[in-house]
Order: sequence, then structure tokens, then C-alpha cells
Amino acid sequence: MSQQAAVRAREAFAAYREGVLSSFFDTHARALAQLYDVPATSMAVLDSFGRTSATESNTLAMRTNQPHLEPRLAPYDAFGRRKEDVDFAAEYHEIGRLVYKTGLMANDAL
Repeated sequence: MSQQAAVRAREAFAAYREGVLSSFFDTHARALAQLYDVPATSMAVLDSFGRTSATESNTLAMRTNQPHLEPRLAPYDAFGRRKEDVDFAAEYHEIGRLVYKTGLMANDAL
């Protein structure tokens, strides 16, 4: 693929994302929810989750795909003691905060 074709493809994808992806709770998901008689209060939560997932969370998730932001195993502390921690970039925690904030998932620790 030529450089110009790659640029055009990235621009086309960006335009698609801007115009189409305003919510992941789309027409098909909404029809399924109605088929199963999902209450209106739950539909509001699903709407909120779909919008957040398609916008803020999606932007953060795309950012975490960068190699320097991927989770990193930290097997030792500063003194050389084994700890086996996994270090996550702040974006991962922000995605979790956004998801729990929608009310779709519950977390007693928040």
C-alpha cells in the first residue's frame, strides 16, 4: 500500500468513527433489549454505557494499544524482592471508572 493510500485509509476511518460511532448500543442491541422487555430505567443505563463506550472509553482503549502503555509485569520491587505486580497505565483505570460510572456494573469499592 502506498503512503498516500495509507493516509487516505486513515482519514476515511477517522471520518467513519466520527460519524457513525456515537454509541455502541445500536439499533440491533436496542431491538434485542425491547424483545426481552428490558425496563426503561435499564435502557437508560444501556444508552449511557453505549455512548461512553463508543466515545471516551473507546478513545482511551485505542490509546492503550500503544506499546509503552500496555500492562507491564513488575516482578521485583526496588529492593529486588519478588512482588509479581502488573503495572497498568492510568488510561486503564480511567476506562474502569467510566464503565462503573454508567451504572451498568456495580462496584462496592467505589
